[in-house]
Amino acid sequence: MADTAEESKAYIVVLDPACLGSLYGDTSKVFVRADKIVSYRGIDRDPWWNLDEMFYAGLLDAELTALRQTIEKSRLEEFSPGVCDSLDVALRVQALSATRPLKDEVIRVAGALAAVNEACDFFGYDCYVDGFGSPLRLGIFSTTTAFNDYEDQLNEYGLFSSLDVLHDYVEAYCERCEWAGAEVIEARRISDACFVKVWGVEQCET
Repeated sequence: MADTAEESKAYIVVLDPACLGSLYGDTSKVFVRADKIVSYRGIDRDPWWNLDEMFYAGLLDAELTALRQTIEKSRLEEFSPGVCDSLDVALRVQALSATRPLKDEVIRVAGALAAVNEACDFFGYDCYVDGFGSPLRLGIFSTTTAFNDYEDQLNEYGLFSSLDVLHDYVEAYCERCEWAGAEVIEARRISDACFVKVWGVEQCET
């Protein structure tokens, strides 16, 4: 996906940070900073979980089933779970979680070099390696302490505000992941397309 103003309007419905980690019996690590909890607010939060669960349970009507297929066919660089280009549609999908145990959040994403949209709340930079996930969630937000030297550089959304810092962290992850007991991601799997910007949508225009 090119980084044009129109094409960068990609939205994903992901699990709310409070629900992250509850699917598989693990615990998502959080940090307390000045009595405020810093949770991971990136792209790797089981995207489209409730939509997929309702599909496999036979709970989606024909229109929502067709919408899910459209989302599945969409792509953002190396992110294969799918995106949609309409905030209204993403909010409609999010509304499905009202009847589900796990709640959702809508985020906007674009390639890391896309222009910053001042109309949205910029969360920060993340990295997603298809077939693995985000080195942030797998590393610094896992139970391992191998990446403690990067904790202070996380912003209030649990991401990095600097793309350079994210690049440094991902390089460190690839070097340390094996002995740290984290998911092993080889450096050769990392490309520029893996790096993304993430926004919240509360202040976004449709």
